[in-house]
Amino acid sequence: MSAEERNTITFIVSSLFLLTYYVIHLNGMAADGRLSGPDAVVNWARAVVWLIVAGIGFTIVITIIAAIATAIITGEKKPSSLVDERDRLIRSWGMRVAMVAACVGFLIGVGALALAWPVVTGLNIIFAAFALGALAGDITKLALYRFGT
Repeated sequence: MSAEERNTITFIVSSLFLLTYYVIHLNGMAADGRLSGPDAVVNWARAVVWLIVAGIGFTIVITIIAAIATAIITGEKKPSSLVDERDRLIRSWGMRVAMVAACVGFLIGVGALALAWPVVTGLNIIFAAFALGALAGDITKLALYRFGT
């Protein structure tokens, strides 16, 4: 398993964990009434900002743990971090899938706002589109690493 493939698996795991946490946290906020009323957008934005900051830190920690675990299991002192044309092609395909999914979701979110849906709902659609788009891109990359380009 290459370092790129290991990192892709790490990103998928951390994304799934963070999205699960966000949905649980969002449901709690909705149950508390923090997603309705005049402060709904502010409360939503604070939750998203903290999720982004925590997500960056969590992903870094998980990536380091995965690298250490791989080094212990394989016995490699320094794993190869070479990136070849295949890795660049796979990264490009993952980026395309992520961007298409994010753009489609963004348009759906803006459409929901144009149809006078609640602002928090439209923002959640947009957030979900970008998060699920990134996840779809990583899954595409993993599939291409496993099954070929």
